[in-house]
Amino acid sequence: MVTELTKSMLIEWISPELLNPHPFNIKVYGEEPCSPDMVESIKNVGVLDVIYVTPERRIISGHRRARAACEAGVGTVPVITVTYQSALEEQQAIIEFNRQRIKNGWQQFNEGTELKRIFAEQARLRQEIKDFHGNQYASGLEANLPQDQNEAQTLFNAGRELEATFKESSSAKKRESQTRDKVAEAIGLGSGKQWDKLEFIAEHKPDLLSKINGKQGKSINSAYVSARREVVKEEVKTAEIPTGMYRVIYADPPWRYGNTQPDYQEVQDDHYPTMTVKEICTLEIGDRKVAEIALDDAVLFLWVTSPILEESFEVIKAWGFKYKASFVWDKVKHNMGHYNSVRHEFLLIGVRGSCQPDENQLFDSVQSIERTEHSAKPEEFRNIIQTLYPYGTRIELFARQEHEGWDHFGNQITAKIS
Repeated sequence: MVTELTKSMLIEWISPELLNPHPFNIKVYGEEPCSPDMVESIKNVGVLDVIYVTPERRIISGHRRARAACEAGVGTVPVITVTYQSALEEQQAIIEFNRQRIKNGWQQFNEGTELKRIFAEQARLRQEIKDFHGNQYASGLEANLPQDQNEAQTLFNAGRELEATFKESSSAKKRESQTRDKVAEAIGLGSGKQWDKLEFIAEHKPDLLSKINGKQGKSINSAYVSARREVVKEEVKTAEIPTGMYRVIYADPPWRYGNTQPDYQEVQDDHYPTMTVKEICTLEIGDRKVAEIALDDAVLFLWVTSPILEESFEVIKAWGFKYKASFVWDKVKHNMGHYNSVRHEFLLIGVRGSCQPDENQLFDSVQSIERTEHSAKPEEFRNIIQTLYPYGTRIELFARQEHEGWDHFGNQITAKIS
C-alpha cells in the first residue's frame, strides 16, 4: 500500500491534451485502445471520474479516460494532482489504482513482476536505514570503550554477524513465500500458489498470458494446465524410454475426473497433468502399449480412488490383466467428498497368466499410513510389492523418483533412491 502522498483537494479542469501517459503504466498495461462505447459516453456527458496526475502532468490513474476524452473532442477534464515521496511509491500507486480493473494474464504478470522489484527495493532501503542507525549507535559506544573492551566488542560483533548469517539463510524461504503471497494479494490473485502458476505460464508458454481474462477468456488454472501439458509433451520426447519386458508393473495414473470429480480432487491438474481413462488405456511406452511390455506371466499394481473405481477396470483389461485383489490405503487424514469423508485409496492387483507371489507372507489388506504431499504414495506399498515379488523385472509407470531395482517411466522424476 502507498502510505505517503500529498494530494491536493482542488479539482482542476484542464485540457486532456495537456496530460501525458505515465511510462510505467505503458510498461505494465500496454497502450490499450479506448472502446467506442467509452468515447461515445464521454462525448455525451464528459469525464465524470477524476483523473489523478503528478505535478508534471503524468497520469497516475485515468489513462483510458484521458485518451477517450481526446478522441471525443472534450475540452476539459477533472484533474487532481498527487505527489509521492519516491518513484517506487508512484509506481506502486499506479498498480493500486488498477486493482479493480479487468486485466489479462500478461498485465497481471507484469504487475506481479514489478511489485516484486518494488518490494525488494523498499526492503533494501529499510535495511540500509536500519544499518545506518545501528552503525551510528555502535560507533558511539566503541568510542567510549577501553582497549580491552574494544577487543571484546569486536569478538561480540563477529559472533552477531555469524548469527545473522545463519538467520538470513533459514528465513530466506519464509521471506520468499511471504513476498509471493503479498504480490498475489496486491494484484487480486488471492494466493501465492496462483502467482506461482502465472510465473510458470510466463516461463514456459508466455503466449497464453494474453488469453487469460477473468471475464471471458481462459482462467489462470486452465492456462496453467495447458502449459503443463505442453511441458510434459516436451519432456516425454526427451525421456529415456524403457525397452525391457516386465514381470511386475506398478502404476499411479493421473486420473482425470471430469464432471464427476469431487471437491477433494479439484486441484489434480494443479499438481500434474491428468489423463482421461482412454488416454491411460492406450498409454504407450515409446512405441509399445503397456500390454506389450508385460511378460506372459506378470502382475499389475494399480492405484485408483473411489470416484474412478469402475472405470479403472477398463484400464486393467486394456493393459492385458485380470483383477484379483486389492489393498486399501487408510490415509488417516480426511478429505471432503460428495457422499462421505474420504480417507482411503485402492491399490488394485491384476494378474496376467500365472503370477502368484514368490513369498507366502500375507500383509493386512488395509494399511493405515498418514498421507503427506498431494498424490504421493507411501513407500510401504513398494516394500510390500518387493517382498511379495523379489524376483523378476519391475517397472513403475508415472514414476516420481528412481528406485534401485526398478525401471521407470514418468515426467515427475526428481531424484534417485537406493
